[in-house]
Amino acid sequence: MKLIHCVLAGLLAFGVATTASAAPFQSRDRINLVIGYEVGGGYDIYGRFVARHLSKHLANGPTVVPQNMPGAGSLRAANFIYNVAPKDGTTIGTVSQSIALMQLLETQGLLFEVDKFSWIGRMSDVDTVLGVWHTAPVRSIQDTKTQEIAVAVGGALSGSDLYVRFLNALVGTKIKPIAGYSAKQALLALEREEVHGSFSILYNQMKAQQPAWFSENKLRILVQIGSERRAALPDVPTLTELASSEDDRRMMSVISAGDIVGRTLIGPPDMQPDRLAELRRAFDATMADPEVLAEAAKMQLDINPLTGDKLQALTEEQKRLAPATVARIKAIAAESK
Repeated sequence: MKLIHCVLAGLLAFGVATTASAAPFQSRDRINLVIGYEVGGGYDIYGRFVARHLSKHLANGPTVVPQNMPGAGSLRAANFIYNVAPKDGTTIGTVSQSIALMQLLETQGLLFEVDKFSWIGRMSDVDTVLGVWHTAPVRSIQDTKTQEIAVAVGGALSGSDLYVRFLNALVGTKIKPIAGYSAKQALLALEREEVHGSFSILYNQMKAQQPAWFSENKLRILVQIGSERRAALPDVPTLTELASSEDDRRMMSVISAGDIVGRTLIGPPDMQPDRLAELRRAFDATMADPEVLAEAAKMQLDINPLTGDKLQALTEEQKRLAPATVARIKAIAAESK
């Protein structure tokens, strides 16, 4: 309890009042949009993008101000939004797509329950794929069951690391994770043939940044993350469909859920209902605004929105996992530590 009190005291020092105000928003109001990562990354780009446009669709046009609060893989920001932020809608934020998995794995320092956040909406899902260089000794994911390949991944318990661990455990692949790579470093290692592949590739972003890799067939896509195959990758299996039993499919779905959650906006639990409804309405309108979509296209940002109520339902599914399934997930994940 002392640790929790110290953490919350530190978060309070960030300087946001906890008093609630009445709806509707007023033009003089300021909405702080907390971004759980440093300036310049994907979460920051999406957070600042929506902050620029959300005010236009909110009644009376309150100002929306992005604020970076990096730390502990966005746990600092998530804990702040959950425990400290006012419940009147004047503090919202964007944090890791994997906070549900963090909760399941009982990540140290986590002080929230994911399904109790006020989910406002998703800007885009994430199209992670496993790509291998054209000189790699495999042409499909099935080949990796007999041929070992080295794949660049992030740190322990990162999404890229867990995808490899669960493929090896549940599908029987022989993929050797080489940990410690940032997404940018992984791509350099791939091009230099220091590794065979990378699990830190976002498909659409990569097509925009490295078109020659695709036009010249330098990159092969072996697996995609998500609930279903994307139209652009009709012949590439998803992580979930590679599982051979229903329980294995459930586990793969849990591991893949972060890519479905993607880049989202959340608010504190028990937010004033009228304020939450207004934020959800404005967010949906922002994501459908032709000017917003045109700017996103120029910035090469994917926009694939999902409503707040659907996100809320998605996060509640984890509660229904059987204890035995949760135990298996934790056991496999523990091998990453």
